[in-house]
Order: sequence, then structure tokens, then C-alpha cells
Amino acid sequence: MATVDTLSPAAGIGCVALDAVKRRFGLPADDPTADAELGELITTASEICRAVIGREPWRQGYEEIVTGTGEVDLFTHHWPIEGVDAVTIDGQILDPGEVRVYRRKLRRRGGVWQRGAEITITYRAGWLVPGQLTVWQAAASVPHGVFVPAGELWAECTTAGVTSNDPPSWPSRPGEIVVDGEVRWTLRPAHQADAVLWACALGLVVLLDAGYLEVEPGIASESDGESTVSYSTRSRNTEHAAVNNRVQALLPRYR
Repeated sequence: MATVDTLSPAAGIGCVALDAVKRRFGLPADDPTADAELGELITTASEICRAVIGREPWRQGYEEIVTGTGEVDLFTHHWPIEGVDAVTIDGQILDPGEVRVYRRKLRRRGGVWQRGAEITITYRAGWLVPGQLTVWQAAASVPHGVFVPAGELWAECTTAGVTSNDPPSWPSRPGEIVVDGEVRWTLRPAHQADAVLWACALGLVVLLDAGYLEVEPGIASESDGESTVSYSTRSRNTEHAAVNNRVQALLPRYR
């Protein structure tokens, strides 16, 4: 049985962007009147995505302790894996060069993960969702943990602060650090969530706003064995039913 701790919780969790929700409801982008209410719907919809998928889909840092299986491949609880920061086997540090990172697994070069050994992995995994993304702006205050596009990679704000007046030159190697005014960016080979996850979250926002989904306080889902998560309904509008069915069919692909 694996144990997993979150080391670096995601900033601004939201599986769909506020501007996309406002476009869906026909609201002016520059009118903030409904922003707080829509933000609550986005948060709830994102938590429902998490409940259906069965794990956090957004990118975070983790420490996971597993038992070796005697195989060359080791599967982590969270994926897609972005990178591994440290591995120990029964307390002994493993050279990172011995570990090859794949989307859902770690492969040990020239060896196996010893059967019965306690293996501790510190790694980063998950998708970048809209709530974690922004664009670079001059002289802007940037919080820790947000990402901006950086050429072929993504730049994570690892030291919060105010950016400089001129955009930085982004290097092409993961792990490099860029000084940008008070901000420190670390280059990452992160994975951006695809349009399907965004569409599912947007569909859930629409359903929540319409009162189609009724979620009791503190309960986002129910399950029985491997059955699909279901929610009680107050409305059976044909369009909303179609959205609900589509969301329930698509979200499990991320499990």
C-alpha cells in the first residue's frame, strides 16, 4: 500500500478559466460583478473532476512511499509525471541518472526495484490547469506556484515578487533558473491539460449554475466498488442531461 503526501499544493486550482466561463454565459469580460460567484462554481466543478478521476488532476509536488515489486517499472499514484527530484531505496539515495521518467511510470536503468524494499520518491506530476496558468507581464506581482509559457517549456514561479520591465530570455533546458526582477522562474517540462478536461469542467459549471447537480455539503461523489460516480438531480432538461452524460463519459479517461 502506497502512502502519498502533497509537498507543494497547487496554486489557484481551477480546471477551467474564468474568461471561458464568462464567454459561455455571455457575460462581458471586463465586468467583474459575477466573478466571485463564478469562481465558486469553478472551484466546485474542479473538485467534482477530482472526485470522478479519483486523484488530483492538477500539477503538484508529491512524496510517495511504495514497496518494491521486483520489476523494472514502478507506477506512481499521480501522473503524468513531470520529473523526479529524489529517490531512496531503504534509506539509500539512488542516483537520479538511474531513473528514466515515463508518463505513468519510472523505469530503473539496468536493474529492478527490489522486491520488498521501501522506496521513497519525490516527484512532480499532474496537468497544468487554467487556474495555475498566466501570461508574463511587465512590472507585475507574481505569486509562488503559477506558470507562464516559456518557449518549448513552462516557467514556474519559485520565488514570488514583481517582474522586471522587460521580458526575460527563456533558456531551453529544464531546471534552469531565470532571474526576472524580484521573481525567480524555474523551467519545467510540464504537461498542460487538454481541451477535454477544460470542456468537462466547463460543462459541470453550467450544470451547477442550472441546479442540475445537487451536491450535499462536504460530499462531491458517491461510489460503490468500481461503479461510476453519480449525483442526484433536480432538473431533467434535455440539454443538461446530454452535458451530464458526456462529462461522466469523458472524465474517467483521466483515471
